Amino acid sequence: MSQLDRIMSLRELVFDIKEERVFSLKFKLTPEAERLYLEEMRIRNEMEDLLVVKLRKLLMMSLEKQILLEKIVHLRTDLGLPLEFRNTICHRYPQYFRVVPTERGLALELTHWDTELAVSAAQLTEEENRAREVE
Repeated sequence: MSQLDRIMSLRELVFDIKEERVFSLKFKLTPEAERLYLEEMRIRNEMEDLLVVKLRKLLMMSLEKQILLEKIVHLRTDLGLPLEFRNTICHRYPQYFRVVPTERGLALELTHWDTELAVSAAQLTEEENRAREVE
């Protein structure tokens, strides 16, 4: 099977292609491709809440409750943030974040301190152990 044949068969798995007029094609996702796309969007939406919590915790660990955006970009894949996190997550949650200018460049700043997030792993483990002992 040639490279072109493989591309053509893959294209047919992803797109339904209809010829509407001469030299005019209409592309539509196949039902399976559309299902996969919708599933990916659902998962991304579910993950966004977790990503917001991760960013909030990261900012809470910084001295001034802010971190340069360029530093967050370097950690983006480690944190699981989308490429466009600044234009999506940061702007969708103004109750938690804002972008501020600093002497060293733009930084992401935490706008709301959450005492429930300010608990160390050691404290959580201790509380879990106490709960088990009580049970």
